[in-house]
Amino acid sequence: MRRCQLFGGCRRHRERIVLRETASLLLFLGSLAQQVALKTTGERAIDQFAAQGYAISSSLTIEPVLYTRALSGVQGGGWAPGHIGLRPNPKGLYGPEHYLIHELAHEAVFQTCGVVDPARNEALTLLLTGELHSPLIEQGTDSQTTAVAEMRALWEVANNRAQISPPAERALRRVVAPYAAAPHKPCVLPEPLEATLRGPAVAASADTLVVSLLSGRVLFERGDVNTRRPLGSLLKIVHAGASQGPLSADVLEALARSDESLLAATTNLDADRLKLLTTTISTNASAPRNAKSSMGFANAGDYPYQGSLHEIALALRAAILVKGRQSWDPLVALTQDPAHTLHAGPQALRELLRSHRAWAKTGTLSLSDGTPMGGLLAFVWPQPNPTLLAVFSRSGVRGAHVLDTEVPAVRE
Repeated sequence: MRRCQLFGGCRRHRERIVLRETASLLLFLGSLAQQVALKTTGERAIDQFAAQGYAISSSLTIEPVLYTRALSGVQGGGWAPGHIGLRPNPKGLYGPEHYLIHELAHEAVFQTCGVVDPARNEALTLLLTGELHSPLIEQGTDSQTTAVAEMRALWEVANNRAQISPPAERALRRVVAPYAAAPHKPCVLPEPLEATLRGPAVAASADTLVVSLLSGRVLFERGDVNTRRPLGSLLKIVHAGASQGPLSADVLEALARSDESLLAATTNLDADRLKLLTTTISTNASAPRNAKSSMGFANAGDYPYQGSLHEIALALRAAILVKGRQSWDPLVALTQDPAHTLHAGPQALRELLRSHRAWAKTGTLSLSDGTPMGGLLAFVWPQPNPTLLAVFSRSGVRGAHVLDTEVPAVRE
């Protein structure tokens, strides 16, 4: 009894012993070794994690890092098994203690569960720390299109065990937040949350719509043809159709390459004609509007136009007809050119187009880091005087790969 009273109580004595054991697990290097408060924060965090069933039993090093490409401007720390990099004076609202707790939680999840899958490790870390009120949540979610893009980025990361991009992290924080207050078993995500990470089942075949160029009548449809989606680089066909005068060789070559030379080649746009050609596709009023984004260039901001496959087909059909069906004939040869975006896809697809005297245009919906959200592909055939237009769409791939597994079926 006297010993307990002497040390201020047996319980506090045991706590000091635990903290000393915890302290031996953390090796702070450089300038961090002088920050006593930081050490205490780390020691207490480990003990709190252990009380929730997550134990750190192997030592790890914690060293200061500078602002390098390894960490973005909003990141105050980084983690790898057995190692934490910490910024002594991070930018933003939080001090180094906040980031230390987060990175230690990553280590606790790894040592306890063996989870190295970035998305699920991050989800368990967020549940363990409860830090779900971050400025990251609010960035980039001011439109429905962007929110959908971020969810698709998350599904891509979760299903491929890839590193988490900022858009995927924003989506992850939003989907984890509803479970923050509920207790969870160590190493186990709530089943509804796990189902959310898996995302919707990937379609076995591409969504497909075939229309008559002459009448606009739907001749064939398969899959989801009603959900609205951005057009990506298929918008370049619409813009070429809105240019004044006949289609020049420069415009057609720029279409085939899908590069920024199209910006210079189509400076003589007819604004009234462009408005007419885009009447079948809806406008996303919250999306930033500029020349690049309006042509579907990747990384140019949110996509300002979107439509169902039928609405997209009608917009493309109008652009093709306003210039005359034969005006696009040079694209048949350009589709076989190595500079065409289709050359990133299978050779069998190019052979199919050659045999059907068809020209094609790819479109890819990308995140700011280049991750594909989905691809579109338009076919126009047979030349000369084509009569058919097909539009294909598939999530998670680039435009050149929409039909990778379906060329034989499409041939039939």
